[in-house]
Amino acid sequence: MDVSVIKNIADLARIELTQEEKDLYSKQLEDILGYFELLKEVDTDSVDLDKIGIEGNLVQMRPDDSNYLNQQFSRELLLSNLPEKENGFAKVKETLKKYD
Repeated sequence: MDVSVIKNIADLARIELTQEEKDLYSKQLEDILGYFELLKEVDTDSVDLDKIGIEGNLVQMRPDDSNYLNQQFSRELLLSNLPEKENGFAKVKETLKKYD
């Protein structure tokens, strides 16, 4: 994994990293992605995804909590934890560059 990817992620997260940390995280992320490559080799054709369970029980999805979904939040409350705001909106670092 190229260290520039780690630098980009750290910049987006606004985290300062030393060069040693960038090198370490680059190696660790490369190892993690390597495990995903190994998982691609596992034959799952015979697995019935509708019947995967924990301890022999079928996994049950919870119904959506309508009380939570219908809860209203004020703009002020939602913006209160943001590091930067402008004209009642979240101000974020530019992520897309303009090309002429």
